[in-house]
This record gives sequence, C-alpha cells and structure tokens, in this order.
Amino acid sequence: MDGDSVVVLSSPLSRAMNTAEPIARAVGVRLRVDPDLAEIDFGAIDGLTWAELARAHPVVAGRILERETPDWPDGETAVAVARRAANAAARILEISASTSVVVVSHSGMLGAIAPLLGFVSVTEPFEPATVRRVDPIELAAR
Repeated sequence: MDGDSVVVLSSPLSRAMNTAEPIARAVGVRLRVDPDLAEIDFGAIDGLTWAELARAHPVVAGRILERETPDWPDGETAVAVARRAANAAARILEISASTSVVVVSHSGMLGAIAPLLGFVSVTEPFEPATVRRVDPIELAAR
C-alpha cells in the first residue's frame, strides 16, 4: 500500500477510464487499472435485443432469467467470469482494509463482484453511473 487516502480502481476499457481518471485527479491519486474489472465478454449476444437473444439463444436467456451467469456464446464462460470477479473482489477487500476504494467498472462485472463484497440484496442490474457506498464497518462485518 502506498499510503493513499483513497484508491481509485478502474477497468481498462476507455468508457470506465474516462470516468475514473477525473475522479483520481480530483482526489489527487494515481489511477490503478485492474484488468479483472473489464466488462464481461458477451460474445455473440453483444448488441442483440432481448427478443433476438431469446430466439437465437434460448438456453442463455433462460439462465439470465434465473439470475445465473451463462457461458456466453463465443464469449466468456461463467467460470472465467467468476474467477475474475473473485480476484477483483479480493483486491478490493484487501485495499479497503486500510483505505477508501472507488471502483469504476461495468454492469456485468459489478453484478458479479457485488455478492462477493456482501451485497446480497442486489436485485437490479447496475445502471450507468450507479453509485453504491459501503462503509468500512460494513465490509469488516462481512
């Protein structure tokens, strides 16, 4: 730990870094890029409407409706997503033991990380620009 009062972690994707860089500047710290915070590779379903996805990939649609992480056709597997989420959550928890952490990522990955940080009640997907605050005492209790 380099003694920062705040650590800003970001996905390497430009849309996350475009949000994270001004935050890091505002609090006077260097941005830390974490590849595990990149969005899930949705493969062949990326860009499809729900109707298109349900028609072309009914098994994937069913898993989504059951709130399970599917293996994305031509994309990332559920196991790979879980591994990245676990790695990112472990780093977030480690850093949060000694300082505040700002995490800038993407809806799919944040949804995978949230339960690992104790957000058991997250029922809605993270929308763009969603902010969730967790106080250190809450993390210590988890």
